[in-house]
Amino acid sequence: MEPRVISADRMIDGPPGLWGDDTAYNINVDNADLARQEVARQIELGTHFIKVYGWLDPEYMKVVVEEARKHNLEVSSDIIYSKKVDALLAADIGIDWLEHCSGIIEAMYPHWTMDAPKEIWDTIPWDQPDEELITNICKQLLKKDIKLCPTIVLYDQMRLADQYWTINHEIVDHMENSDYLFKHWPQAAHAKQGQATLGIQTKTIQKIAYTYYKMGGTVVTGTDTPAGIYTYPGFALHRELQLFVDAGFTPVEALQQATINAAKALKIADLGDIKEGFIADLLVLNENPLIHIENTMKIDQIVKDGEMYTIPELLGNIPTEQEMNDYISELIKTFEQQGLYAGN
Repeated sequence: MEPRVISADRMIDGPPGLWGDDTAYNINVDNADLARQEVARQIELGTHFIKVYGWLDPEYMKVVVEEARKHNLEVSSDIIYSKKVDALLAADIGIDWLEHCSGIIEAMYPHWTMDAPKEIWDTIPWDQPDEELITNICKQLLKKDIKLCPTIVLYDQMRLADQYWTINHEIVDHMENSDYLFKHWPQAAHAKQGQATLGIQTKTIQKIAYTYYKMGGTVVTGTDTPAGIYTYPGFALHRELQLFVDAGFTPVEALQQATINAAKALKIADLGDIKEGFIADLLVLNENPLIHIENTMKIDQIVKDGEMYTIPELLGNIPTEQEMNDYISELIKTFEQQGLYAGN
């Protein structure tokens, strides 16, 4: 069974790059020609959409959007760490998606950025989000039909830090017994740092997501797995549903944002609903999630393309760490051969 992937190519950032020099995963763009060249490369390879990052200059962000539009592609953004582009400017530029609800808090509090001094952070009512400010920004984003993917679980796991949410389950056990993810996630000391920056934003992000949804905006579930700490592949989405309900969504509304409304947002006509002619990607549950949203984790079987699988069957077919390392090495080699790194 292969996963169904709707993917961007590497992130288009600006120098020096939040994640450093150019790699197979990111490129730092400092001129319009390079922006056009990178978008063209991604389109030729069949990317489903384009993703920009917060250090990309607004001038070149606009070029990326213009080039994507020529091919009817949407542009997604992560502008959490941007100092020049907030949500309203991103919307004016033509960005379609605000991942992590990024840029909205910056639009609410123009004097604040992620690297603002503590005295500025302390002026923001993180535990009692300003509903009037949120509503005002959401009204403006709604006019542009902006789509939000709040990834509340990313923020909340940071908020919880070393008390992070987890669950006793064979899939989680499998992850804990493999090296990669648990080496990737920072230890408690680093988690505490994330708690003070991203974690503190959790309630505000929840309020933004629910407010925008109630106003008629598009809000879909997401996780940013494996970013942050303990955003377990698969289970992070179940936790996201719980956090949507905690934000004010009913269980059925939360499920709709993960299924039918997510498919509509991605413009996939035959996914996300249970009806004749649609793709049969389903979960068969042992208990009703409309009673308790946590019941989404009580899975009996998985249906993929109409074929039924059990969890042990799927666990038995996960690639080995060596197979994954070999795949990544081949990917990086391809980029090196094509001269797609900085200076080449």
